[in-house]
Amino acid sequence: MTENLKKVEQQSNLYKIQNALINMVSGGFAAMVGKTCSAPFERVKIIMQTESQNAQITERYKSIWDCFYRISKEEGILSFWKGNMANIIRYVPEQAIGFTFKEQFSNLFGLKKEKDQKGKLYALKYFLSGGCAGALANTIVYPLDFSRTRLAVDMGKSSEQRQFKGIFHCLKVTVKNDGIKGIYRGVFPNMVCIFIYRGVYFGLFDYTKNIKQIKDFQNKNFFCKLLVAQLVTITAASFVYPFDTVKRKMMMQSNSKTIKYNGAFDCLQQIIQKEGFQAVFRGYLSNCLRSVSGAVSLTLFDTIQNFRQKKSE
Repeated sequence: MTENLKKVEQQSNLYKIQNALINMVSGGFAAMVGKTCSAPFERVKIIMQTESQNAQITERYKSIWDCFYRISKEEGILSFWKGNMANIIRYVPEQAIGFTFKEQFSNLFGLKKEKDQKGKLYALKYFLSGGCAGALANTIVYPLDFSRTRLAVDMGKSSEQRQFKGIFHCLKVTVKNDGIKGIYRGVFPNMVCIFIYRGVYFGLFDYTKNIKQIKDFQNKNFFCKLLVAQLVTITAASFVYPFDTVKRKMMMQSNSKTIKYNGAFDCLQQIIQKEGFQAVFRGYLSNCLRSVSGAVSLTLFDTIQNFRQKKSE
């Protein structure tokens, strides 16, 4: 009897490990596809967020369309994918870890066991599980997010015109000049940003699946599910965009001789005082267009999960 229980326990543990690995692979694949599709919008967004601190930009961009036009003219079309490899290296494990930890936190908060999957408490648990998973995953890969940002705003067509040669060169130079703290500048606003974003991103999408009218609409086809995911992604991004701007600007202080901001709140205060409140939303339109990657990732992962569930039945 004891041996049978041990076998059952071993099989259960093996299933959990297998399930976690499948979640990581499916989450990573979904993230890679979505991020590559939206790379041009993401680069434009980051450039516009940080242009006031970028000495390589002599004339400010009038709009995202002006930014698209000038970059394509000055650096070529392929330059829109500059830093995309760093972004994928960062984003794929972040999403994979995030989706995996979301399942673990969902179990921790009892979301898988509750029969009544409605109400404010249930929505709060979805928010917390998504937020905790996202914050933990992003903190692990934060140096790659830093590298992606610095490569994206490193203007110039040739390597001689640019500050960094690649991902690891960027990290190496930053650590040499500023120490480990240099590649973690902006980590505090980032944690707040990611916790809220992922909480809304994962939580709202999962919660809407329990609302009958939305669930019926999502089940029609892949594109209906994608539309709901896109609305969820834009909603989540709108909540946290100012924090993201603060994070990017603080990242720009690394490898700089002068420290302009003493912290996240000082950075936010200076941006509003010197550039106006609208400055914290600079590049927001490009971010909305970019957010399709998040919607694609969310929809692909959910579709893969549904396929696996049907196959196991």
